[in-house]
Formats: sequence, structure tokens, C-alpha cells
Amino acid sequence: MKAINELVNESQSAWRLLENSKSEATNQVEFLQANKENAEGVLVDLQVTTKSILGAIAYHTEGIFIQHGWLRILGSGAYNFNRDLSVWNKLKDDNQRLDGALLVADDVLDGLLEINGGTFEGELGNVFYLAPDTLEWEDLEVKFSDFVHWAFTRDSNKFKVTDCKKCIENSD
Repeated sequence: MKAINELVNESQSAWRLLENSKSEATNQVEFLQANKENAEGVLVDLQVTTKSILGAIAYHTEGIFIQHGWLRILGSGAYNFNRDLSVWNKLKDDNQRLDGALLVADDVLDGLLEINGGTFEGELGNVFYLAPDTLEWEDLEVKFSDFVHWAFTRDSNKFKVTDCKKCIENSD
């Protein structure tokens, strides 16, 4: 298991990319300030570096609210965002919430977004969406970093998670 000093790399952190994406966002994006102690614990539990978008979000934010909380991307949790990637996914438990997937976001309709680690049929690393109306997992066919970019830039008048795949495909 890597220690916190092996996981934090400020010179190559994806945080600058996230800040740039926020400044160019067409949606309202709010970074909730991380509590350093929580952030370090979550990053160690995840065992990802701050070079990744997921690691940068976990280390630098409690979470991210898109469109005033319509979509919530999990981070290290704390005061304003009372759940975090580690606790929500039960990373310290023998019985993880969903073995082979990592919950990374949810929406106000109770939809869940998870990174496929082998649970779902489909490409590893893709984001899957559990739609509350169908209760079926849908492969959005995008990686987490593309999903975050989509969340920051998607037309807020047509803001539907199920449009993520089509939006990414049409943005080229």
C-alpha cells in the first residue's frame, strides 16, 4: 500500500486541468473545499495519485456540485458534503458496496454513476449509470475524465446523464 507522500504529486497534478475546465465550464460548477485530513485518508484508501482526475478530485475537494447540486461528484467529503469516496464505497470494509465498481457520482433523481472495475459487462474504466426509472445499468462508454468534462460543459437546458454518451460522441 502506498503512503500519502507517494500519491500526492503537485507538480503533475490533474488539479490544474480541473481548475481550467471549471473556468471554461458552461454549467455552474462548485468545488467544495477539502479538509486535508479527510482528503489524505481518502486518497490512501483509493490508492490513486493526484495525477489522475479522480485522485485530484478526492484530494482537493469534498466533492463537486454541478448545476447547484443537480449532479454531485464525490470527493473526500467533510462538512458540506457528508459522504466521501472511501466511506460510500466501503473501501475499508471486507464487503465493499459493489465489488468491482466504484461509485463516483449521483444525481438528484437518485441515479448512480460508477466506474467499472469488472462488475459490468463492458470496458473496464467506463462510467456506468444506474437510471432510477429503469433500474438498469447503462454503459456511458466514456472514462471518468471525459464524464467530468461532459458534466462541466453539457448544455444545462438539456442536462441529462443519459445524454452523456451522445454528447461526447458529438463533441468531436
